[in-house]
Amino acid sequence: MTEGDRNRGLKLRVRDAEDLAVASAMLQDALIPVQEMRFLAKEKRFALVANRFCWERAPESLAADAAEQDEYKDGSSEDVAFAAVGSGGEAVYERVNCGVIVHCVKLARLRGFDLADRGRILELLAITLHGKRVILTFAGGAAVELTVTRLSCQLDDLGEPWPTLRRPQHADSPPDDLEKSPSGNPDLES
Repeated sequence: MTEGDRNRGLKLRVRDAEDLAVASAMLQDALIPVQEMRFLAKEKRFALVANRFCWERAPESLAADAAEQDEYKDGSSEDVAFAAVGSGGEAVYERVNCGVIVHCVKLARLRGFDLADRGRILELLAITLHGKRVILTFAGGAAVELTVTRLSCQLDDLGEPWPTLRRPQHADSPPDDLEKSPSGNPDLES
């Protein structure tokens, strides 16, 4: 990743399972306010704005990229590591707002949270594809299941990233199988 790459925001288009795995990795540990989720039924789209942790800009990622591409000014790894350290010697990470739109959505269902709880913030663990269903799995057992006619979505960073000292860590893991969830999940409203 070059300096120019780091200054440009993330823009991804998802068309297959491999693309979705990349998008899921980029959105892992994103914080998503419930009030920032919408199912636009008439447009057949599901949209959200996520506060995305910039895994690709984490100090360990930058050092690995620079070592791999041999782009250090003086040949050492200290340039990148120094740039990612705060005044107190702690690692500095970044977050950025990211718009996510899933296209071709026939149905959106949720589990483990209520849309009326608009102040709640969900932590995204993974996005997976199960047949014609895109599943967003959140910490604490919450999930959004999107039934799609075909896989098509986009991710676009919005604005500039900001620094944070906190690197995400969580104890929850995705449920083994969303298919075991009750069939009475409420549909998202547009």
